[in-house]
Amino acid sequence: MTQIVAIVLSFVLTALIGNRLLQQWQHRVWLRQQQFLGQEKEYISLKELFPELSSAIGTRLYQAQRLYWAVRSQDAELVEDRLAKYDESVVKWNDGLGLIYARLNIYIDFRYSEILERSIHRPFQSVGAQLEAEVRKRRLGGTPTAAELATLERQLLRLSAATSKFCRDLLRAVEEKRKLVYFGRRVAFSVFNLRYFSTFELVKALFISDVDSHSIICSAADLR
Repeated sequence: MTQIVAIVLSFVLTALIGNRLLQQWQHRVWLRQQQFLGQEKEYISLKELFPELSSAIGTRLYQAQRLYWAVRSQDAELVEDRLAKYDESVVKWNDGLGLIYARLNIYIDFRYSEILERSIHRPFQSVGAQLEAEVRKRRLGGTPTAAELATLERQLLRLSAATSKFCRDLLRAVEEKRKLVYFGRRVAFSVFNLRYFSTFELVKALFISDVDSHSIICSAADLR
């Protein structure tokens, strides 16, 4: 009888412990899945932001260039027509800029917001102010000097180069985010990276002769 009770109790305890361990394992799997889905959502949102942002930058730059060439001409009607289109691009850009900054900060890194502000938005404002000053001069019967036109052209060329660099770097960042989300990142064994290594990996490192070559693949959630 005692043996039967012991067997039953052992069976019950084993079932309870096994069920508890299974629940913990399932919970961990669920958490990892939710973390992956969150990271994937960030990547998809960033991927969708890139063409939207690059299109907005390209539109405003293109309209600024068209207005510049109109200012160089002697056609007052053309200047007014292109000024109206340029104004539309400025309003659209300014309306969406705050949300663009917020999305960059959330989905990738605040540094990109800083670069966008310093290298693109502020030069846009500077060039735009000069273009509008030249338009006002045209309306009053004046003409831009060769030096003023040369300065504007140089600024537009620098702005074009800055926008190309920003879009190229952002596209690379989008690709890096994709690789990190779906493939993880290799982390080398070092005293600075111990927090990424499980107990098993740390024990494993004790038996590796060249421990400096030891590394693991960490997911985006692990690295965060």
